Amino acid sequence: MPKKSLFEHYKNIRYCSFFSAPRTPVKPFEIPENVELIEIITDGIIIHPAPDGKVYRKGTVFWHQYGEKTIFCTSPEEPYRCLALSFFTDGSPRTFPRISQWGSVPELNVFVEDMLNFSRREMLQQEEVLFYALGTIFRQQLKSPKLPRTLSSVCRMIAGNPAGNMSIEDMARCAGISSSRLFALFQKYLKTSPHQYLLERKISMAKELLVSRQDIPIKQISEMCGFLSLEVFYRRFKEHCGKTPAEFRSGK
Repeated sequence: MPKKSLFEHYKNIRYCSFFSAPRTPVKPFEIPENVELIEIITDGIIIHPAPDGKVYRKGTVFWHQYGEKTIFCTSPEEPYRCLALSFFTDGSPRTFPRISQWGSVPELNVFVEDMLNFSRREMLQQEEVLFYALGTIFRQQLKSPKLPRTLSSVCRMIAGNPAGNMSIEDMARCAGISSSRLFALFQKYLKTSPHQYLLERKISMAKELLVSRQDIPIKQISEMCGFLSLEVFYRRFKEHCGKTPAEFRSGK
């Protein structure tokens, strides 16, 4: 557990939530005094306002403080989804740069899953969430990516299109290596297969949508996440989560 002195200017957590941008323009809001907001892209893209127009994808961390505005410029074809963490502070400057990159996609997936579980708990222990969230984010800011470049590129490709039904041959061809080499890299560094990794990303995407977009029917979420049928979606989801999508959405 990180030492409390590392986070002295953080007083409490305001909220932890997931946001799915609509395909219509998103209106930004300004960060109030004594508040910081961290937005971590979990899917889709953010386009930096002119003049550079740089595109940011999954794993980008936006750290906003008083007077700055939230992210908002996205693509109708790839609207962004993000994890939003807001904290009360004493007004001191933020600890890290406003824009940075999460070092490891697999570790980001674990963190997002943990925060999703935190957000669904009725009795939220504020200090527990505060220290876990900040401790994990701080450690990531100080670390360098550990995955080989080839494997990282495949993980980013899957993160950018988790709904795609790519075969291991497709992934290997895009990475410029053999299928056997790609499979070996996944086993060595991620302890899973490419197929299982893709399935886990589909399930993760579905869980975010089930929570953040209550207006979307489950059948549509199944299609958005690339499952071949609603029956397959229900079966795979229950195998991974121990609940059906409907039960998960209702919080049962």
